[in-house]
Amino acid sequence: MVLWPDNERQWEPVLPVLRERLPHLLTLGPYAANCKTGPAIWLRCMIGRSSTAPLLPEADWPETTIPILYLPGVSRQELRAVAECPPALVPLAELQYRGVFWSQVNHKDWTTLAFMQSADGGLGLDVARDNATLEAMKAPC
Repeated sequence: MVLWPDNERQWEPVLPVLRERLPHLLTLGPYAANCKTGPAIWLRCMIGRSSTAPLLPEADWPETTIPILYLPGVSRQELRAVAECPPALVPLAELQYRGVFWSQVNHKDWTTLAFMQSADGGLGLDVARDNATLEAMKAPC
C-alpha cells in the first residue's frame, strides 16, 4: 500500500476528483464508508484481504490493485516515530514497513507546490510563487 501523509492538508481539495478515478483511495478520518473514509483500525480492515476476498465489502477494488491511504493532518515523521506515535495512529504505524510513503526524494511530505515544481518525482513545472497562484492551488477543483 501507499501511505500518503499530508500534514498541512494541502491535497484535500482534489480528493473528490481523485475518488472518482481511484476506488482504492482510502482516507483517515471520521467513519463514512460511502467516501471510503474512516479511523485507522477501519483502514487496516479495508486493506486486509484473504487470498480471495476483502474483509469489508467496501473494499471493492481488484486484489491486484494497491490501496492508497491518504492521511490528512498526519506527517511522515509522526508515523516514523513509533514510540511517540499518537494512539489514534498506532494501527497504521506498522504499515510503513509493509508499504511505501509517497514523499519527496528528501523524505519530506509532498506539498502541492513542491509536487508541481520538482523534476525529481513531481511534474517539473515552472510555477509562479505569487500569492494568487499559491491560493489557487488551495482552491477546490
